[in-house]
Amino acid sequence: MKPGVSRFLLSVVIAMVLAAPLAAATYYGAHVTALSPWINRINVYNNDDAPHTFTLTIWNTSGQLVSSAEYPVGAHAATRVVLPADPGYSPAPGEIVLAAVEGTCAVTAASERVRPKLSYRYGDSLSLCEFFMQETLAWEYVLPNTIQTHFIGTGIAVMNPLESSLAVRFEAFRLGVQVGDSGPMTIAPHTKLVSISEGIWPGVGVDDFDMVRISSDQVVFPTPMSITWDQANDRHVFFNAAPTAVQTDLQPGDLYVIDSIVGGLMYIPAGTFTQGAPAGEPCRQGDENRFTHTLTRNLAVMATELTRQMWSALRAVQPALPADPTDIGYGSGIHNPVQSVSWQEAVLFANLLSVQQGLTRCYYTNAGFTVPIDATNYTAGPCYCDFDADGYRLLTEGEWEYCCRAGTTSPFWITESNYTSGNCASYIITPGTWPQLEAAAWFCGNYADLAGKYITKPVGMKTANPWGLYDIHGNVFEWCWDWYENYPSGSVVDYQGPGGGTSRIYRGGHFNSQSQRVRAALRFYGYTDYRNIEVGVRLARTIP
Repeated sequence: MKPGVSRFLLSVVIAMVLAAPLAAATYYGAHVTALSPWINRINVYNNDDAPHTFTLTIWNTSGQLVSSAEYPVGAHAATRVVLPADPGYSPAPGEIVLAAVEGTCAVTAASERVRPKLSYRYGDSLSLCEFFMQETLAWEYVLPNTIQTHFIGTGIAVMNPLESSLAVRFEAFRLGVQVGDSGPMTIAPHTKLVSISEGIWPGVGVDDFDMVRISSDQVVFPTPMSITWDQANDRHVFFNAAPTAVQTDLQPGDLYVIDSIVGGLMYIPAGTFTQGAPAGEPCRQGDENRFTHTLTRNLAVMATELTRQMWSALRAVQPALPADPTDIGYGSGIHNPVQSVSWQEAVLFANLLSVQQGLTRCYYTNAGFTVPIDATNYTAGPCYCDFDADGYRLLTEGEWEYCCRAGTTSPFWITESNYTSGNCASYIITPGTWPQLEAAAWFCGNYADLAGKYITKPVGMKTANPWGLYDIHGNVFEWCWDWYENYPSGSVVDYQGPGGGTSRIYRGGHFNSQSQRVRAALRFYGYTDYRNIEVGVRLARTIP
């Protein structure tokens, strides 16, 4: 089964592979609790002859990042992290103790020999529930109901590690007959849904069903968890669901991976398209002459623009990253895009993210790719890109337009019949002027929307393009690799701009742009140290 509605409802989290192995894997915990006197433990085991590290990331039920920290684990040893909600808990020697949080967690490890186990104990009771955390992402899961006469309740926990809402359907069955259907239930970014049966299917009691199908027709998601209990008699069973529909053949716009820092990456295959704007396009500019562009690299592209939460999460584990440059007067929310970021800072962020996730850096100060860009040299001199490295990088200008268009040829990826030469240059803030474009982009037409009046808006709120990319038109411009220059003519393969220049390209328009400035073909540019409230970042990776 491969559902086929909109392929991604994005918003945070974790380098796990769906199509090809990556250096890092992420393991998901759909539930940690601050309810007294529960004790949450995360034991991370290293089955290798060499020491390693892992990153533990924790979110609360409001979707806020509570912590993201790196910890060591010795060769053939284990590291234990405890989140006790029991006021009488006494730590054992060597334990890492963190404050209990009601929320979710994820463990990212660069070695496949490092594996985390999640366990729960109810105060000082003898009963202990434990299981290895899973890296699985799937469209559908089966979860049996283990309720017995000696239990009093059963519940389900599902986490959303994404940057935008996740819609999940819960279907209850008894003896082969459906007895409950929740329809789509929305889980906010970086939060969880935890509920007993009647909270999902009113009137369906804890022993009225024997199995549950949990599915999404929009995106693959982490393994759900069952929670069955009788606290008074110290009886608890916690376990993971089993996947029954996993992703196999990747299509354009399928979710390729979820990264622990920058969230979902969408699969964009290599291809050929026409770059630039046709002569008759309203408000076409003189530097948009069309040419045939063949791109030979498959890409995994961030589904959303880089957010303030993502910047904070990387800085927590890579303190060499400068402070978030965002002018918070134009968007202070954690899910708002980073803005006022320079091209130089974008390149540094990409390299630090690659290091953190165990990937090969793309940016270097020399053409031989031996001196990487880092916090000591990112503003100092030349920058060269290894486009075949598997780490994070900016899209080239051609890659950006290819991803934006997603197989379309109109001024925007979405057809806007009201876009004309008579209004394309007009600054109109009346909603409904360009209704189709307003459904896909933040620009002058919805500048005053209450989601962020006169400022940037949280990412992932508008309709994604056919390849699963949100806010590719509007919200903030996005830095690209290329130096600015007039386009080549004819047919070109993997055009990356000129070898040098004074200004780098940025694309896509912003939250206050006229409609013409959010067009797929529109080009802007700025110095590498230029920063503006209108300019942000979207990163990508070259993949097999």
